[in-house]
Amino acid sequence: MKSSPPLQLIRAQSGAVLVVALIFMLVIMILGLAGSMQARLRMHIASNSLSSQIALQSAEATLKQSYIAMLNGNFDGASFSSNSNGYYQLSTSSAPIWQQNISTASFWTNTSKAIQGFQGSSQYPAAYVVEKLPNVIAPGQSAGNAGNYGQISNGATFRVTTWAVGPQGQSPVILQAVFAK
Repeated sequence: MKSSPPLQLIRAQSGAVLVVALIFMLVIMILGLAGSMQARLRMHIASNSLSSQIALQSAEATLKQSYIAMLNGNFDGASFSSNSNGYYQLSTSSAPIWQQNISTASFWTNTSKAIQGFQGSSQYPAAYVVEKLPNVIAPGQSAGNAGNYGQISNGATFRVTTWAVGPQGQSPVILQAVFAK
């Protein structure tokens, strides 16, 4: 049979072990919360990085799509002077249309203002606009006696601006390329 501790010894204890145990549990809880917050932050960073990569790939695919459209002659029959349906004439008196609407999703998703492109896994399809630029002399060619000094009258130069966003409509990406035909 076990003997119980003397009553005087029980009264002499002040509960120090209980206080130490509570402090230890508090420290463990704070470390756990900090760890979970860190994990959540890393998850958001990874999600944003993935969204940016998806938007970039959509913009690149749309840029390639526009290049193929130019090679197939789709830009030849376009009316650039009407400044609509994604085809615009470069204006030196105002900012380019893409720059005026760089952060306006309603411009890029409107089919009468931009040409719809690759959609992929995004809720919005990527889009592009084509600006007809003044003709330029290709490297190694002579200007000759063209109508305007320094320009070739039979060439065509286009600036294509693509816009794409991530899967939930965030992380917009703008890419540009200049194509000469």
